[in-house]
Amino acid sequence: MYEKKLPLTSFENAAYSIEQYKNVFFHDELNDKSISSFRNPGLHKIKIFDGIYLDIFTSGLTQKANETQFFLVVFGGAVSDRLGKKAPFFSGKGIARELEMNFLAISDPCLALNDKLALGWYLGFPPVGDLSTKIANILDEICHRFSLKACLVGGSGGGFAAINVGSKMNSAPKCLVWGPQTSVSKYSATSVAEFINSTLQLEKEVNSDSDFYQILDEAGVHHDITSANIDNFSQLIYLQNVSDSHIAKHLAPFVCGRLGDEIVQNVHMIGDEDKLICLCDWGKGHIPPPRDTTLKILSVMCRLNDTTSTFCNALTDTLSSNRVVIKNLPLDSFQIEAEVSGNVVHGKATIKECDHLYLKYSYYLIINGTRENVRPYSYNSSFTFDLNKSGLKSVSIIGFALDILGNKLRKKISIA
Repeated sequence: MYEKKLPLTSFENAAYSIEQYKNVFFHDELNDKSISSFRNPGLHKIKIFDGIYLDIFTSGLTQKANETQFFLVVFGGAVSDRLGKKAPFFSGKGIARELEMNFLAISDPCLALNDKLALGWYLGFPPVGDLSTKIANILDEICHRFSLKACLVGGSGGGFAAINVGSKMNSAPKCLVWGPQTSVSKYSATSVAEFINSTLQLEKEVNSDSDFYQILDEAGVHHDITSANIDNFSQLIYLQNVSDSHIAKHLAPFVCGRLGDEIVQNVHMIGDEDKLICLCDWGKGHIPPPRDTTLKILSVMCRLNDTTSTFCNALTDTLSSNRVVIKNLPLDSFQIEAEVSGNVVHGKATIKECDHLYLKYSYYLIINGTRENVRPYSYNSSFTFDLNKSGLKSVSIIGFALDILGNKLRKKISIA
């Protein structure tokens, strides 16, 4: 390990520059001396292959004899408006400062390859191999050397990385993520194609019509964490905004096979009370939670002997007040009312003790035993169908209620 004093022009390119950092430490191997140097604030570059380094920025780790033994490890998501911006990119400095906590921020080395690449999920690239395992090993060594515990933090693509890395650690980290991708191939086709073309060195560039899952699989990239080993976490808090499109493509596959029957409002336990899926409402779409919410949750996770109840108290302002999961509701809670008025049949569905927000409804119009019309799924619980009474013998309605995890209720009623 040595502190770099010479000009850093050899590390400059269109996508990368570290010239602005005063304290730069190079580690050609991972040993007790290099790990100990993380007490020094600044940019630490750890060699992960010949000529390839992992950039970690730290506030300077210390063994604090106070109320917390944790340090934050922050993974970044997509870089907004990447054009003209140079790696490394570090997130979490402000949050760590407000919480007065030690922290590490890790920059994705993939982003140093191409000044157009905005997201790399910390997947690595040839010849680095499985970058997530390398990061996990580094963090385990740091935890051991400083007698600290890691709390991994990230949203969206950074949330994917936090789960991916943490599931391979042996030091029982805690983890807070919001709106993470859980399968890279299901994310924006443009972003995935840009990543593949920038990193995998394929003979032919891929496009939005390519089979991303197969391509990533054949390249040996660990791109799917839907079945990640979450038992390695001492605590996992997965926040999901209920109006985010990630619910169907990323949350639902992750909880499939994990979701227990016990539901506390909109907090779902997956395995035990230390692994929670929290359905929240903090705005529209794929956006991060309010800063105050993030600070409050991390404070609970890292400073208190927290339980599910104390954690839920920290989420009071953001937990969705509407029931959005119908998995355990009995069928008779789903009611459909309908009537014929002239040449129109109209009605609506209700679910006892359940608000309609974030539930979708679809309806079939059945005439004389044959499906004649369909009202596709929408958030509108009411329906209207035109009715041709010629030769009419019977009229039925089949209604469906669909929750954000894909659970479905079905009800059929006869009108005439």
